[in-house]
Amino acid sequence: MPITNVPLIPRDPNGKLVVVVIGRISTPDQNKENIDASYRVVKSYLADIYDGEMDIRFLGEQASGMLTDRSTIREAEDLVNRGIVDLVISEDLSRIYRNPRHQYNFVQDAVDAGTRLICIGDNLDTADENWEVSMGTAALRHGLLIPDTRRRIRRTATDSFHKGGQVTKVKYGYRKLTKEEAASGEFGPEGLRMAKVGECTPVIHEMRRRLMKDRMVAPVVDWLNDEGISPGPYVKKGRWSRSGLKELMRDPILSGTRMFRDTLYSPIFKTGKHRRSKNPQPEFEQCPELAHMTLEEQKSMLDAMDWTLNKGEPVDAPRHPRAGIPRSRSIWPGQSATCAICTGRMYVMGDHMRCEKSLKINGKACWNHVQAPVELTRTLTVDWLLSQFERNPACREAFVDAAWETIQLARQRSRQSQGTRRTEINSLEKQTKRLVDAISEGGELKTLVEALATAENRIKELQSEGDDEAEIAAEFQGLNSRDEVNSKIDEALRTLASSSFEFAETLRRYFPYFVIQPVQALDTGQVRARAKLRFVSDILPEHTTGEKGEPESTQEIELVWDLFDPPVHIQAIPVYLELKAKARKKGRKISLKKMQEISGINFMAFKRAGAYIRLMEQAGTDDPYIELVERPHNASRWR
Repeated sequence: MPITNVPLIPRDPNGKLVVVVIGRISTPDQNKENIDASYRVVKSYLADIYDGEMDIRFLGEQASGMLTDRSTIREAEDLVNRGIVDLVISEDLSRIYRNPRHQYNFVQDAVDAGTRLICIGDNLDTADENWEVSMGTAALRHGLLIPDTRRRIRRTATDSFHKGGQVTKVKYGYRKLTKEEAASGEFGPEGLRMAKVGECTPVIHEMRRRLMKDRMVAPVVDWLNDEGISPGPYVKKGRWSRSGLKELMRDPILSGTRMFRDTLYSPIFKTGKHRRSKNPQPEFEQCPELAHMTLEEQKSMLDAMDWTLNKGEPVDAPRHPRAGIPRSRSIWPGQSATCAICTGRMYVMGDHMRCEKSLKINGKACWNHVQAPVELTRTLTVDWLLSQFERNPACREAFVDAAWETIQLARQRSRQSQGTRRTEINSLEKQTKRLVDAISEGGELKTLVEALATAENRIKELQSEGDDEAEIAAEFQGLNSRDEVNSKIDEALRTLASSSFEFAETLRRYFPYFVIQPVQALDTGQVRARAKLRFVSDILPEHTTGEKGEPESTQEIELVWDLFDPPVHIQAIPVYLELKAKARKKGRKISLKKMQEISGINFMAFKRAGAYIRLMEQAGTDDPYIELVERPHNASRWR
């Protein structure tokens, strides 16, 4: 039966009814046939209420309904906003979103776009004049399920853990048991879903011995990888890393204590993702059968390395500058350049970039060890953009807008974080005062002193963050309006290119293709970095010329930058050729000394330039450098 008696009418009276059907399941454990089942319900309903031709698009996927960046929901929103959809229909509102905040946004945006929306199970049809009532009821019903489900999952998980369950991933030295193996009691306590792998015990003891002897992690990691010892099935790269080794050796499971819920996940309602934090009170369960060493042996190793046993609480250590920042957010050219040999990501390592697959920790799978300077890359990027502004006002306007929006966003975020930081500092200062009073009154000294030290360290971290933000804000002084940004565009771009995550994302949109190509001179084994980029935009003029004066596409410009200072004799080649050509036109010869007198360039530089030109002629190239496509036989500075 139809929810209302309002008939379905296409936007185009002579066309088909354009329909978007949304289906979704939350987890991989759910049967994907549930999506098809929801489609069948919708198709049956449509057949009952409309007998005309329909153009139906089915959008369904496996993803949490709390997420906002699902590909199908983004596609549905785009189709609705473009005004080409007559009807969005779903079995119920939760198939679209779980969060009432986003449910309201989606439904109201559809109404604004003139698109009808029907959720069959919720009795919701925006063609009904009272649809807001049905919408509110549906949002409340689905919203109440979220905290209730969360509570039941936590309760069940905790009970399962203390019965030997909640074994999702196991670390090196252990294996996961099937339900039948756990129930048999053959491999440990009945019901325990994991078991110790005895063959790994000698290896773990050797790891402990090496750590205590050298007090260094890297040699132990190298030894494990050189010996081909697998880190376990859940390590994606299949190789040991320093963080992976440290995490294993700090885990209380090595001395027979299981730990659960050591990390807390709090939802970020805006995106549907989660924020992680250490749980100060995780669940513990003693299982001596899982121990590879005694607690005393583990603690002596941790003391030697100045580590602490992982008990869930945050480690009292200096906060890393990038703590809490996703790897996807980085300053230009981070997360942009790839290796021309293996297509791997070029990692920013201090002041240079290097192929991720060339690192020893990743098995040196790529032979390209070239190091590309980061600061020079930024400088060349900004210099090239500034050179375009003179001949392309539209390009200038686009980047002035982007720079001004980024500066405004940075200032807004800074004001918000300052308020949050000030509130937390005030709360911590009150807490420290109470702790000091409790200590003076003779409370439990050790616990109170530890709590006081934690609070004071956090205050220092927050104050340091404030100093860092103030330093960044100082860089934007004098850029208080779009006009000021326009008049100081050179300064603005250079500041943003070296400090802003958002501006880096802008540059990545304009430079979607960026590879680091290793090149080698004809007379030396040194390998250097060459950047090959493609600037893509619809703000380019109709007739654009590239670096060599050749016409380019109106949408793309190919760029090649050598990320190094060429040797003097290679820099002298253009002058050498120019002076030689002028002399030939006059029917004369010119000596190297005369060339030195005219240009001021050293005599030996011209001599070497002439020899280098002959090498280029023999190689049949006009490029002073060879682009390497396979590992060079000789490469100075490469071990």
